[in-house]
Order: sequence, then C-alpha cells, then structure tokens
Amino acid sequence: EQVGEINVTKVKNYDDFLECVLDSNVLDVVETPEEFTVYTTLHELHAVKVFLEDRHEHVVNAEPGYRPIVTILLQDSAKQELLIRLIESLESLADVHKVFTNAV
Repeated sequence: EQVGEINVTKVKNYDDFLECVLDSNVLDVVETPEEFTVYTTLHELHAVKVFLEDRHEHVVNAEPGYRPIVTILLQDSAKQELLIRLIESLESLADVHKVFTNAV
C-alpha cells in the first residue's frame, strides 16, 4: 500500500516517542537501532512531518513510499542472497529511483 514514510533520528525510547506521535495521524511506528520510521497516509505526510518538527524531533527524511500488505519470509540463504543481488542490480540502473520488496 502507498503510504507516507518519515524517518526520525532516535533520541527517545520507543514509549516516549509513541506518546509524542499519538496526537498526529500516524498509522504505525517501527523502531530500528538508529531511528524510528513513522508511517502515515499519503494525504497526511506533510502535516505529520511538520507536527514532528514542531516537537523538535529530528526528521531525516519524509517521502511517499510503499509498505507491504503481505510479507514473505525467505528462510533459504541462497534465495536471500539472490534477492539481495537482484535488488542491487535494479538499484544500479539509471532509471530506477527506489526498489521495494515484501520479503522479510
């Protein structure tokens, strides 16, 4: 599904950050070791970005993106390596700006 994706530098713990964004139109928040990824509707992308910046959060980027509705677990390491090589090959093409996958 097409969503707005906002990456925010992680300076708070997950619970404190989640409490901060509860007042905005956020669909989901995903935590990685370095940052939080905030998903919102495409229509609300700019408003949520401004909301986060007004609360002094460090927004790394905010852009339209895709989030898989159904994910596929690749357990076979050979298939994982093949997928990684395919994605890298696609990203190296001049006409390709971003590659999305539903593999986990």
